[in-house]
Amino acid sequence: MRAKAGVQVGDIQKEAHMAFQLAELNMQNNNNGLAAKFFKRFFFCARMLDDPIGASIALNRIGVAYYKHKKYMKSLKFHEKHMEFTDKENVFASYYNMGICHRVMNNYATSVDYFTKALEWS
Repeated sequence: MRAKAGVQVGDIQKEAHMAFQLAELNMQNNNNGLAAKFFKRFFFCARMLDDPIGASIALNRIGVAYYKHKKYMKSLKFHEKHMEFTDKENVFASYYNMGICHRVMNNYATSVDYFTKALEWS
């Protein structure tokens, strides 16, 4: 696959771009499990490139992919990691997504708590 895409081994930035695009393509085609795999690859590339914004985006997108794949506990795990990893000025998406996950799992009180935190932050 790398040869067809013109990506040489060791070109981490191109690998990151390729992984992100493949993940997004799989999300569009509802291949959410495979999308999560490519977003994880993107996360590790972002970490190697010392790109905290890219890593934060990857953690959020992994959580969304697992949510769409109906793996809610895994989704929560990655949204929690996203909350820990992102800067404290930008945690709205983490709070909101965790509220959605808890709501679909019938944890309504916890869901309301996260939605309230999202509102307070915004």
